[in-house]
Amino acid sequence: MKISYNWLKEYIDLSLTPEQLAETLTKAGVVVEHVTKPFEAFSGIVVAEIKEIEKHPDADKLSVTKVFNGQELLQVVCGAKNIKVGQRVPLAQVGAVLPGDFKIKKSKLRGVESQGMLCSSDELGLDLELEDGIMILPEDSPIGEDIRVFLGLNDSILLLDLTPNRSDCLSILGVAKEVAALTGCELKMPQGYENEQGQGSFTVEIATSDCKNYVAQEIRGIKVGPSPLWLQIKLLKAGMRPINNVVDITNFVMLEYGQPLHGFDMDKIPSKKIVVKNSQSQQEIQTLDGQKRNLPEGTLTITDGIAPLAIAGVMGGENSEVDENTCDILIESAYFNNIAVRKSVKALNLRSEASSRFEKSVAPLYIKDAALRAAFLLEEICGGKITGTNLVGDFTHDPKEIDLDPKKVNSLLGIQVSTEDIATILKSLGCIVKGNGDKLNVVIPHHRVDITIDVDLVEEVARIYGYDNIPSTLPEGKTTAGKYCFSQQMVNDLKDLLVAQGVREVVTYPFISPDSFLKTQLEPTMAIPLANPLGKENSLMRTSMLPSALNSVAYNLNHNNDNIALFEFGKTYIGKLPLETLPQENEVLVVAQVGEHEKNHWLTGKGIKKDFYSIKGILESIMTLCKIDEWEIKRDICPQFHPGRSGAVYVCTRQVGYIGQLHPMVAKNWDIKEEVYILELNLTELMEKASQEFNYKSVVKFPAVVRDIAVIVDKDLDAGVLVKTIKGLNPMITSAEIFDVYSGKGIEEGKKSIAITFTLQKAGTLKEEEITFFTKRILTTLEDRHGAKLRQIKIVEKKELA
Repeated sequence: MKISYNWLKEYIDLSLTPEQLAETLTKAGVVVEHVTKPFEAFSGIVVAEIKEIEKHPDADKLSVTKVFNGQELLQVVCGAKNIKVGQRVPLAQVGAVLPGDFKIKKSKLRGVESQGMLCSSDELGLDLELEDGIMILPEDSPIGEDIRVFLGLNDSILLLDLTPNRSDCLSILGVAKEVAALTGCELKMPQGYENEQGQGSFTVEIATSDCKNYVAQEIRGIKVGPSPLWLQIKLLKAGMRPINNVVDITNFVMLEYGQPLHGFDMDKIPSKKIVVKNSQSQQEIQTLDGQKRNLPEGTLTITDGIAPLAIAGVMGGENSEVDENTCDILIESAYFNNIAVRKSVKALNLRSEASSRFEKSVAPLYIKDAALRAAFLLEEICGGKITGTNLVGDFTHDPKEIDLDPKKVNSLLGIQVSTEDIATILKSLGCIVKGNGDKLNVVIPHHRVDITIDVDLVEEVARIYGYDNIPSTLPEGKTTAGKYCFSQQMVNDLKDLLVAQGVREVVTYPFISPDSFLKTQLEPTMAIPLANPLGKENSLMRTSMLPSALNSVAYNLNHNNDNIALFEFGKTYIGKLPLETLPQENEVLVVAQVGEHEKNHWLTGKGIKKDFYSIKGILESIMTLCKIDEWEIKRDICPQFHPGRSGAVYVCTRQVGYIGQLHPMVAKNWDIKEEVYILELNLTELMEKASQEFNYKSVVKFPAVVRDIAVIVDKDLDAGVLVKTIKGLNPMITSAEIFDVYSGKGIEEGKKSIAITFTLQKAGTLKEEEITFFTKRILTTLEDRHGAKLRQIKIVEKKELA
């Protein structure tokens, strides 16, 4: 919001300089980004009167004028056609500087001396709505006065960087009220229309809950043309371009009150009816910017009963536009629901000065005041006359009342302000304060729509009291030491674990390209597209971490980094269009390995190749860290993985991920020629199974006994099933591991030999009978459950302390 310092002074007596005012506002939370003087680009230009005009003796298109600058008569050669004797015009005297650092010097034009230059508005850098040629000033312009002083261009502009809640400061009056509260100066309200008004000829109907009330003010007999210079200059200072006197007045009042207005040409609405409603079906409107727009169903519109005349609170339509032929106008001032306006802005991607105010809510009591102010200016400037006004809707205002405890103010701010001073501060903001002692009842002014609860009032007290006046004190109260929750700490521990094993972390974008889905053989149907992607390569949210990992692997291989071990913690997003609920988000860990652990090991002289067991070792260490004992890898077919070198990871019958070699076809799609081993774990599922407690076991002082058995089983039987069966027989079986798998000579076709070593231990000495019993029980159980036959038993007694 741009605020003119001189314009602000019309409503409040200011003794502060623009810079001091900017500092005062900024300290109170209304941040002034910077203070500029935009019209200092020219100097030495004064008001002069044309006394004589003669034709140039040697140039048909030039005139020789005599102009009076208040001190002397000067001869100036001019090429404009709109000049007349007696006019008052801007004169750039010798030594004057125009925008662009153009300096005026005494010169000769076609042999005739010229002692200056008569200026147009363009040459002064002013984008005004004036006739072509020299800028003609009002007849009462003081001769000899500096043009910057006369036009009010010796001004400072304060650019406010407002937070969304301070919609009251999107107007000159709103800022004036803020300054009055901060400085104690008296506020002067602008003059409005005070005559009685009759009923208008137009009928107005509100057919939606998105419009609370509507003022339709009929003004007839106006003359559309350029606005007075003072009005055009004020709009320029606010960053708005003058258009014509009717539009300029509505914009002026909007800047003054913060209440947007709109003018309709009454002759272009033959139905003599205004209906405010939500569009029921696709309707088309050509807005004032010349664009044809299809209105989505439910758009808040102003209609003539059938066809839309304007997008309510956003922009009017060309079919009812005020132009140079307009004679009778209808001025609209209304309260539109901020959410409805915001939806229109978003759906149509159309924003305006009006919508920026309606979106943040306007002051409810300024609706009639702004309309009356516009009526006063229209009669004064355009020569029109109000013939009637329609007021439709609920114009009552029930102000918000908030109970405030002065003790709470001092407690939250850490200061000691008396109840009387708190009441004085709130009254300076326009609040009505009742009560005293332990509780104040505060009635909120209508223009402060951002104040809704008591802590908002505490903030207002702090702002006006002065943040700089609040002393620095140590905080009081109970404090707790911050720490990571279990899942956060587990992620940190997993990162440390992986880094310690030589795996490096990478971070990638959570959005990927459609090609990545195709290359990885993933279904893109559950992928959520971005509404405004940076490009096609970043247009879909990932449903798996695999494409991100393979992209990193391919990048490293293309840059001659052959030995790769990387991991990434990230999120996957799964949803289905149209999104009716939030997408499913999962925390996922992916680990990828390629190449060798070491190219040339010092002992063997050869490299140690990364394989399935390398990545499985990482999985085992992760499960150990998470204190998960009941987990296994089961055979499963996944199109992204090699069918014979991969499997699904299960924890307590629940699948939590996948592990194994990348499918050769997928690797080929990514131009990867090496074997890639992948571990992908759903941490959201894994954390539910991870234990937060430590299980302590006493050290058994008695020796353990180790036995080895070898059984013949079907070739398709998973060896891990045998180990799981053995471990579940009795707590005395403390471990069971496979140490050999054999098939071939001496083994029946379709069968294989699996050798298992198991350990027996208890809180006492194991007897031979017990050892024999458990060995036989293991063999019997394996035979009953899995059809295993004993191949051989090799008893090796090992006595060792745990």
